[in-house]
Amino acid sequence: MRVLVLPSWYPNAKDKINGSFFQEQAKLIHNSPDTDVKILICRFPTRPSTWSIRQPIKTFLNILKIVCQIRTISDFKDDETLTSPPLLEINQSTLNPIKRFRYKQRIRVYLRAFDELLSSGWRPDILHAHTVKMGGLAAYHISKKYDIPYVITEHSPFHLANFPKFMRREIKDAFSTADQVLSLGYDKVRQLGMSDIHVEPRLIYNFVDETIFEKVCAAYQPSEKLRIISIGAASPLKDHSTLLKALYELKQRKINFQLTLAGLKIWGSEYNAILKKIADLTLQNEIRLVDRIDRQDVPSHMKGHNCFVITSIAEGLPVSVLEAQACGLFVVATRHGGTEDILTPNTGALAEVKNHTKIADHLENLYRGKIKHDPRLIRQQIISTCGTEAFRNRQISFYKQAINCHEQQRQS
Repeated sequence: MRVLVLPSWYPNAKDKINGSFFQEQAKLIHNSPDTDVKILICRFPTRPSTWSIRQPIKTFLNILKIVCQIRTISDFKDDETLTSPPLLEINQSTLNPIKRFRYKQRIRVYLRAFDELLSSGWRPDILHAHTVKMGGLAAYHISKKYDIPYVITEHSPFHLANFPKFMRREIKDAFSTADQVLSLGYDKVRQLGMSDIHVEPRLIYNFVDETIFEKVCAAYQPSEKLRIISIGAASPLKDHSTLLKALYELKQRKINFQLTLAGLKIWGSEYNAILKKIADLTLQNEIRLVDRIDRQDVPSHMKGHNCFVITSIAEGLPVSVLEAQACGLFVVATRHGGTEDILTPNTGALAEVKNHTKIADHLENLYRGKIKHDPRLIRQQIISTCGTEAFRNRQISFYKQAINCHEQQRQS
């Protein structure tokens, strides 16, 4: 089975974290028997300034770039992390000032890139887009032109009103004509339905590689220092304010704890605001900051903690939650999306969004021994749902269903 993956974002030489879970899932399928996966990602750099009176050479080159539409193909043969699965990355400026025409221009870039792939002698049996924009829209147009089945997995918080009006019809068509629409959780199905996009709740969840997260943390002993870890970018959607308010309540309740707050500088605009909030709540002594965290270092950071906390407002299904559970950590989370579909009373506790008091209550119950958990049971449960074999079998099964569905529709 040949699979072409079209992610809407993907790691690059400067940022190997953003979109790394797309790569990990594709690599898992690529390394499966009888499957061959390739990645196609088209990037569209922002429009450069065309005029600079003090730099005539730069002005000339920018104008030339606009006129000639200079196109570059990225090659990362010396970087194994960006060549497994094989990657075709196109960088091309699309500089039309009118958004509608610029969008159509970008779709043409995808179609030309796909033509190049076909000319190399490789034709996919199925397309797999991660999120509708831009991967899903590209898959829709490629499928329509070449009659190839396609699947869309939606990851991002979704509302049709967030897209320009000229794109909305195509977005709805992309979902309605897809051979499979996969969701990380039931909340995503609800979000699509609110935009009059009605799909069956085919849950794919997310993937965690238990061979990487193989160290199981020790069970927590009540009244010992509560060692908490939270991983997330400095984004408003992560809602670190609620997390910090919950920790402040713990401090007021005389509960001994330490938080490792990791990944703030991966992306997002709230870094300075979070630092100020920590200072305002006098939590400097209780919080250890790890601004950036590489994927290969996550297991070592999980080690030595008892609990993982995430207070996001909206998510798909955070990979960090799965990784924490693979290490046997008890999870305390808000009802932000897919996480509530995998947590059970034995593996985690849930609170409503923005409810910092409830977060603090769950942490206090863990501290005082009112919550009992078995790290090995937590690990076993998440591996059975999201581990290597479970995810691979589920994903390949959806591919086969999509191919069969497409063939049946063609014959009818």
